[in-house]
Amino acid sequence: DPANAKKLLSALSDELHYILKLSNKKTILISEEIQICKRYLEIMSLRKDVKFSLRTEGIIGKELIPPVALHTLVENGVTHGYPGRKSGEFILTKKQEGKKTKFILFNDGLPVESSKETSGTGIKYIRSRLEEAFPGKWEFYSMPVKGGWENCITILS
Repeated sequence: DPANAKKLLSALSDELHYILKLSNKKTILISEEIQICKRYLEIMSLRKDVKFSLRTEGIIGKELIPPVALHTLVENGVTHGYPGRKSGEFILTKKQEGKKTKFILFNDGLPVESSKETSGTGIKYIRSRLEEAFPGKWEFYSMPVKGGWENCITILS
């Protein structure tokens, strides 16, 4: 399908441009990271013929996050949580709890394996980027929850 191929190439080009531009920084605006995630979900929607969406709650856009951290979590969700599905929803929520800022990324995919938190390459990458950006002032978990999977990045101020 030439029209879809053109859309896919354009989206891939945009995603690569964003990632190359931001990957050398310790932190970026979360609004930039959300753009990368949305572009990736557009690409995967075209590739897999699945309707993926991302919505946000409580995000201002000026918050700082290590580059490609949320993208990695979205990619893990798409890769492991949606076999045989025709749609997938990701919800990114920000919660302030005293001196803790929590970024909770939920997806409604259900992983094939029902294990607790994983320690794959993506999770190791996220942990190393969090330590680089916020030395000793972060927490992270990734686990199955009712109706899907939840990842939580907590930044301590």
